[in-house]
Amino acid sequence: MTPNPRVLWLVPLCMTAHNLEEALFMRAALPAVNAVLTASPVGFLAPVNYPQFLIALGVVTVIPYLFVALGALRCVSKLAVELLVLVQTTMLLNVVFHVGAALALWDYTPGLLTALCLNVPFSIWLLRRAMRDKWITPDVQFYFGLLALLLHGPGLVVLIYGAGTIG
Repeated sequence: MTPNPRVLWLVPLCMTAHNLEEALFMRAALPAVNAVLTASPVGFLAPVNYPQFLIALGVVTVIPYLFVALGALRCVSKLAVELLVLVQTTMLLNVVFHVGAALALWDYTPGLLTALCLNVPFSIWLLRRAMRDKWITPDVQFYFGLLALLLHGPGLVVLIYGAGTIG
């Protein structure tokens, strides 16, 4: 079954809400984040500055909107749906990072509220619907989980530090 385009718009809208929370509160949290980044065992990472963070955040916020626009083209609409499911899989994984960071710092971390209150329920609903309505197969969802680890791990590191060369 082909997904309703209005449902697909929820992916970038939820990401925007989440990333807005991160953008609004990250400036104050960066000293604590940088202390963790520069401490062992990930001490090889340099501190991140706020403009660098905002550039990377802007890039990842725009990407799902591009996928929704891509979905309007009939020849690539299935690919667009799959890419949006991958984005939401990555956002579900992002929740784990937010909870882990909050526990490590024993404090609120920017994005935690929307991660728990918006991304968890929406991700579960969308991913279950994607499987039920056969937008993707179980094998594809498994590989999307692995790919989400790469996107949210090394991919995000490259994007953030690459943004430092711009900002």
